[in-house]
Amino acid sequence: MLIVLITPPPIDEEGSVYGEKAMTAPERTNEVAGNYANEYVEVARELGVSSVNLWSKMQET
Repeated sequence: MLIVLITPPPIDEEGSVYGEKAMTAPERTNEVAGNYANEYVEVARELGVSSVNLWSKMQET
């Protein structure tokens, strides 16, 4: 059995203030998503399973 933890992706904060469901302020932030991503990676390390840091990889592009 293969177990891989995949972190949440970055949040498009600017995109949440446009469109039909626009909000005045984002309910989720990229900073908080990054914190969650770091914790996913740490939990994976502690459990000895693989992880993919999607948040970091998508920030590189």
